[in-house]
Amino acid sequence: MIALLVSSIVLGAVAVLANAATIASAATDDMSRSQSHLQQIAFRFTDVIRRANCVLGTSADEFSLWHDINADGLATADELTRIWRGSGGQGLSVGSLETYASCSNVTFAYDYAAPLTRFVTVWFDLSENGQTQRYSISAHLRGSDIHRKF
Repeated sequence: MIALLVSSIVLGAVAVLANAATIASAATDDMSRSQSHLQQIAFRFTDVIRRANCVLGTSADEFSLWHDINADGLATADELTRIWRGSGGQGLSVGSLETYASCSNVTFAYDYAAPLTRFVTVWFDLSENGQTQRYSISAHLRGSDIHRKF
């Protein structure tokens, strides 16, 4: 009878530990996914801003980058990349194909008005494990193309 009581206590403790390990594993996986998503967003935005020749237009909701792909010095529609936030600051989009819906409270900041803009900051919130964190991505355009025709 005592052996049965000790066995049931030990099995109960093992069950509690197994459940705690499962919960911890799920939380770790969720945090890992969130961090990976954050790294993807940061890499993509930093890359697209740094490679731009010029910021053609800015507003509270969006900005347009010019990448002189054919090196002719003339901005054409296929060389423009629009970055914008969804209504109410929900979601963050690059061009027409990439949308990061998990971003919320998105805001943009610029060092100067376009086309003199050289530094862009994107702020956004991401939720991780039920808590919202504020992040920022800042990038400096590498070269100046102000002398070119827009």
